Amino acid sequence: MELKDFLKKYLVGFKFMKSKTKKVLICGVIIVIVAFAGWWIFDVLSFKDRDCSDFSTQKEAQKFFESEKGLRDKDPHGLDRDNDGVACESLR
Repeated sequence: MELKDFLKKYLVGFKFMKSKTKKVLICGVIIVIVAFAGWWIFDVLSFKDRDCSDFSTQKEAQKFFESEKGLRDKDPHGLDRDNDGVACESLR
C-alpha cells in the first residue's frame, strides 16, 4: 500500500477538519512523540552497569536481577552468564 492510499484510507476525515482541530491533533501527536523520546533518553542515560562484585550476597544480586529482568526481559548486566535464572552464582 502506498503512502497516498494509506492516507486516503485512514485519514479521510483529516482534510475535512477545521484548521484549529488539525493544529490540536498535530500538537497532540508531537507531545506523545516527545514524551516517548524523553522516556527513552532517560532510560538510556540512567543505566548504571552492575556486576556481581557490587553485591554482598547472592540473594541481593538475585533480587536486583529479577527486578531488572522484569523491566527489560533480558540480562543487561550479565549477572546470569549461563542463563539458568540464577544471578551471581559465585557469591553462594
